[in-house]
Amino acid sequence: RAAGRAPRCAEVGCAGVWTMAVLAHVPTVASVRGELAELENEEQALLEELHKAQQEAAEAQSAGSALLSAVEAAMAPAMRELASTRRALGSVDIATAFGGGAEEDGGEGGG
Repeated sequence: RAAGRAPRCAEVGCAGVWTMAVLAHVPTVASVRGELAELENEEQALLEELHKAQQEAAEAQSAGSALLSAVEAAMAPAMRELASTRRALGSVDIATAFGGGAEEDGGEGGG
């Protein structure tokens, strides 16, 4: 072998090492079945997690709908009063009618 040159496989027996490395990564039936079982378990866990998330989303939607209905019901009297006030005032600007005119807002510094 020449100085400074990397050894060739034939000189150091790389073929045997290469063959063993390749064979070490060849899956066996048992290893494939084991991996399949692990993947099936993972799939089942993910499906359960998805189902739980879907249930939580449905519950949140139901709670949101109930909250919206309650807020609408609570606001109904105020909205009726507002509509009645608007009808009573006719075309008068509500801000002006209640003393909140735009020219007054900037005069005192907002306090």
